[in-house]
Amino acid sequence: MMGLEMARLLATPDGRRMVETLKRLVHSQGLPLEEVVCQSVAHMERLEALAQRTGKTVRQVADESLDLYERHLERR
Repeated sequence: MMGLEMARLLATPDGRRMVETLKRLVHSQGLPLEEVVCQSVAHMERLEALAQRTGKTVRQVADESLDLYERHLERR
């Protein structure tokens, strides 16, 4: 069942968007696809752990993290 669900997901506009994003990352970072996926999964797991510890959603943690980093860059 999981394979069928993945195929359905990849056929959606967001699935195609995810694949295109992965392709760009592989190209721009010069890393193999497996490494990009591994890093992405590790990052999502860290976001999930932070969300669980703080009682926030993964999206909230990710958005706050990006906001903090953008402010950090602006101060440079």
